[in-house]
Amino acid sequence: MNTAPTKKTTPIVLLENRRVRHDYTILQEYRAGMVLRGWEVKSLREKRANIRAAWVKVREEGAWLENCQIYSYPHAQTDMNEGGARKLLLTKKELRKLLVKTKETGVTVALLNVLVVGRYLKCTIGLVRGKRQYEKRQKLKERTIDREAARAMKR
Repeated sequence: MNTAPTKKTTPIVLLENRRVRHDYTILQEYRAGMVLRGWEVKSLREKRANIRAAWVKVREEGAWLENCQIYSYPHAQTDMNEGGARKLLLTKKELRKLLVKTKETGVTVALLNVLVVGRYLKCTIGLVRGKRQYEKRQKLKERTIDREAARAMKR
């Protein structure tokens, strides 16, 4: 039996959707693989994408990443579709949970970030609920108070 230690790799975040963390309360996070073509992988590794408007559509047959703009790779010689839907790889159990949760009102699934884990590109998706305007203001106020307290402690 081969008992060689496995090499653990820390994920490297390529793209992050910070707007989601501001506009939504994240209830639960999932890590999913993505079905990509070769030029899409190369473009993502060069951070040539826009994930601000991306969302996840959950159906019985699977989860699909919609409106994720992966810009064309300059050296590729194939026909490229930049904004097409891409299939996300989730377990059946995770997919069932997402289907049940998204039936609730006010809950949706959003793309949080794209990362490299080992040699694979994965994405973190989150089950999210929209924040109200007063919740956003309260969070900003708390952050300002914490920042001022940290400055006062430094002195």
